[in-house]
Parts: sequence; structure tokens; C-alpha cells
Amino acid sequence: MNGFPLWESSKPLVNESPQNKAEPIAIVGLDCQVKLPRDPSCGISLSMDDPGNICAFENDFFGINNLEATYMDPQQRKLLEVAFEWFESAGVPLEKVSGSSTGCYVGNFAVDFQVMQTRDPEYLHRYSATGMGTTILGNRVSHAFNSIGFSLVLDTACSSLLYCLHVAVAALEAGECETAIVAGANLIRLATRFGMVIPSAQIRGTTINAKWKTQGIALPNADGQSTVILLHPGYYRNRIHQSKNKCEEWGVNIIAQPGAWPTAKPFQSAPVVRRADVNSFGYGGTNAHAIIDNASAHVPSNNGRTGRAAEILGTRKTFLLPFSASTQDSLEARVNDLPNYDLEDASIVDLAYTLGLRRSHPGRWGFTVASRNGLRDRLTLEHLRTLPKAINNSPSKLAYVFTGQGAQWAGMCKELFAEFPSSIRGVQPSTVTGHSSGDIAAAFAAGYISSAEAIIAAYYQGYVVGKHIMDGAMMAAGMSREAAEEAIVVAGVSGKSGLLVSTLRKVLQYLEMLPQLTFF
Repeated sequence: MNGFPLWESSKPLVNESPQNKAEPIAIVGLDCQVKLPRDPSCGISLSMDDPGNICAFENDFFGINNLEATYMDPQQRKLLEVAFEWFESAGVPLEKVSGSSTGCYVGNFAVDFQVMQTRDPEYLHRYSATGMGTTILGNRVSHAFNSIGFSLVLDTACSSLLYCLHVAVAALEAGECETAIVAGANLIRLATRFGMVIPSAQIRGTTINAKWKTQGIALPNADGQSTVILLHPGYYRNRIHQSKNKCEEWGVNIIAQPGAWPTAKPFQSAPVVRRADVNSFGYGGTNAHAIIDNASAHVPSNNGRTGRAAEILGTRKTFLLPFSASTQDSLEARVNDLPNYDLEDASIVDLAYTLGLRRSHPGRWGFTVASRNGLRDRLTLEHLRTLPKAINNSPSKLAYVFTGQGAQWAGMCKELFAEFPSSIRGVQPSTVTGHSSGDIAAAFAAGYISSAEAIIAAYYQGYVVGKHIMDGAMMAAGMSREAAEEAIVVAGVSGKSGLLVSTLRKVLQYLEMLPQLTFF
């Protein structure tokens, strides 16, 4: 299983030519699960996961009951796991995926599970139709993550995944979806996990065709395959067509063996475009071709964040790194997994930001506090701090209480906003209330008055109070409303044992002598 989510750029993709250029569509996340030979020269690193563990599946996480999971094709299970890891790779929390116009395009032509399960008709179950049909592969992803864009499965044999990529790009160009997941599932034997050592990429163009007629349907046609390569885009096609023998002169490598991605030469300081052509030919004659660029040639790698990270590191030495999962075992697995990544050059500022704001947060939470120098040592279960019970992730109803004068000072919360601007601005109350001058802030927070109106109201409130010549005073009394009403008429209640008294100063002096009242 492999795949990647695509994001549409600000402009639609068109044929690349000197007169007509636009931003390409970006690949923003990658993930894969497959069994491959351990060949370090091919740029693929394999983990030591149990290769027979294709039945391990946390079905509760995806809202699937145990019985239904029992009858599910392992391709569906692995596809759901990979889809979740795509979103994590892209830094997109699941709450942003839910309800979004995200299309799901799955390529598949392996039906091993279906053949195995239909050998014995008595084994069939009411969940068999949705459990073993390849039609459901794309729908599984859309349903589990509540995405409402296109959801389909294509089978063009070996070129299925690239055909899905072509259809997804076309949908993004046409505005039929805002995001696209492109996946290939072809589980023939037991699988292990692996991670591709590949940079972020942008899609320059895709094209497809069918081969010309041959003596047999499964026989390839060289002209048909070369034509699909030369179809798109027009500017690129003409240069290649007119200079087929100049690959070495241009520095174009025809890849015949596995190898590492080329790197920039020492004298190349400006961003270098590294372009790759990917071909895929189905045995029935369905040909596909894609042209991909490295993202760093089009988008700065730090996107202007280096200065901000340096500023934060100058004032803070330790950072809170949050972790979350749906079960305790999964939470511990996440903590144990993070040190497996190359963290030597990783920014702890970016790591804290990603773990906090670019991850989904199921009910089981934990955290560790780490510094840049001791980062790897702190990423252990020994230093993990967890909450005593799972958190209910249903939307919480928050209330903001705006106090009156006396509880604030100049610059209050300034450091908090500077440290956690995204987190603070992301908290939204469902109810607000105010006390005294806090009524103005509550009205502004609720949207009933503008900031200009709030400032004017606060100014004239202070102005009127300053002009008032009555010899009045206020006091806070520590007692219940019932006890106070034996001696006075209560105007305001601050709590179960707290009252606010406002009257003439000489009256307050009289009230202070009453034994049933305690003032402070």
C-alpha cells in the first residue's frame, strides 16, 4: 500500500510553456507499507517490523466493530492505517479532514482475499460484501475520515496508481475537490513497513493513453509507451523530441538501476530544479506518465521561519512535547517510535509545533519536557507523563468570565500570546459573562459591539465615575446572601459566600459594626 495526499495550489495546473506557466500541484504527504528486498542502494529503508503482522489492526480507532473487522480484506486495514499516516505526514489533523472536500482515488488489481473467502460459501457473512470487495477500498477511507469528495477505485493493472494520480490532478484542476488522496493497494503476500527516502515534490504534469493494437492484448507496444511520455507538457515534449540524443549534454539520467536522488553540485547556490519522469504501463495497454519536480526549487524550505525559531530559542530552553493516541499501548508506541527518526538536525521548535498543532489528538494524552541538547534522552517512556484517565474529545463548552477592575495589570498575558499565539487564538468560548467593567469586554467578545465602541464605552465609564461627587464606597463582604439580607438589601452576589456592597461611605462605616457581616 502506498499513496499521498495532494493539495491544489493557488492557481490551476496548465501545460508548462514559456508563455503559460502556473504553480504546480503539491504532494504534501507520503506513506507506504510494502515488502521489498533489503537493498541500501535503492534509497529505501526497511524497518524490523514483523512481516507477518498484517492482521494487527486497531479497528476501534477507525470506528469499526470487531465482527466487521474480522471479515475485512487486509488491504482495507492497511489502507486505513496508511491514510492516517498520510495525514500525519502532511500535518493535517483529522478534525480538518472531516467534512472536507477531499477526494480518494485508489488503484488496485489484487483480489487474493476475495478468491480465498469465496472458496467456502458457508463462510460468507453479512459483512462479506463490504469486507472483501475491492470496490469498497476508496469508500473505506472516505467513510472512516468523513471526507465528502470523490471516492473511487481504478484497475488498470500496473498503471493503476498513476491513472489515479492523473484523475486526481484533473479533479483538482477542475475544482471538483480541494484535496486528493491517491493510493495504490496490491497486497499479494505478507508486508512490512518501509519509508521512502524521497524529498517533497510537486507535480508538473500527468498524461495517459492506450497502446496501439498488437498481435496479443498483453504484448507491449514501444511506440505507444513512448508516445505517452512525449504527450505532456508541450514545451517539455518538443525539447525532448528534437534532442533525443542529448540526454548526457543536458544532464538527464535514464534510470536503469536503483540509485540515490541526485544532489545539488557545490557551485550551485540557487535552488536547483530536479525533475523526474515516472512511467507505468498496464499489461493490457493502459499507459501513464507523470513529471515531478523537487519542491525546494519552488518553495523556500524554511518559508521564513528560521528567524522566529531562533528568537524563541533565545528566550526558552525547554519545550513541552505532547503525545496522544487512542489507547495506552498506542501512546507508548508513539513515544518509542519518535527517536527512530533522524533528529540531529531537527528544530525542537518545529517539533513542538508539529506535535501540538499538526497532529490529531485522541483521548489518551501524555507529554515530556525536553531541551534541544537532551532531546533524544527525554523521548523515553521513563520521562513520559500521562493523565490519570482518557480525555473526552467531544467539543467542550467553555465560558469566559471577564472581571472588573483590580484583577489586571499592564502587559498582562503579553508573554502568553508571544509564546503560544496559535493555541490561544484557537480557543473559542460558547458563553461569556462580565462583572462591572468586564461587561464591556464580554459584549465585545460576544460580537455585540466593535473594538472602537468598547474603547469609547470604557473611556466614558471612567470619565463619568471621575466626575461623580457622591461620597460613596464599595466593600466585599464574606458571607452568604441569606445572612446579609437580615440587615441590608443585597444588590450583587459574587458567590456562595461573597457579596459586593456599594453605598455611601458613612453607611459602610455603620455596616462594618454589624456582627453578622465580615468585610475584607
